[in-house]
Amino acid sequence: MNLIIKGKSTEYKVKVERATNNGFIVKAEGKFYKFNALPVKKGALSLIDDSGKQKYITYSVTDNNEYTISLAEKSYTLCVMDQLEAAGSAVSSASVEGVYLLKAPIAGKIAKICVSEGENVQKGEVLLVLEAMKMQNEIQTDFSGVINKVFVKEGKTVSNDEALIEIKIS
Repeated sequence: MNLIIKGKSTEYKVKVERATNNGFIVKAEGKFYKFNALPVKKGALSLIDDSGKQKYITYSVTDNNEYTISLAEKSYTLCVMDQLEAAGSAVSSASVEGVYLLKAPIAGKIAKICVSEGENVQKGEVLLVLEAMKMQNEIQTDFSGVINKVFVKEGKTVSNDEALIEIKIS
């Protein structure tokens, strides 16, 4: 399952796989985490990692397939997304204030570039089409702004997390 976890000013792409009945393997930021999740009460889980370290997490369901989670006195929004949805929200958190770098959510070939440098774009607008596994994935922007830089050309093969487009947020 692919997840997007949003903090106040950051966004993380996370992949979660079930290892056992209560065990999970999580890939985030290029690292792997293994833990067991045990229900404590409605809206609360106990997370136990391989070293036996235990943390409590509370959660509540919001709208639009989102959860609000609290861990170690910090709150996050958790969005459950399929691969295509994740592709449309592939925004890097490594950015300068007000400038976001769109990265390839999966390896593939640039089938079409729909914008050019200096062009104004609106939230939800398709920026490019990425062909992966014989599927045409429309990559959209989550922000309105101006295209600062297009790093790729049509026909180019890109790897996962490769920089595609830089957007100055307006």
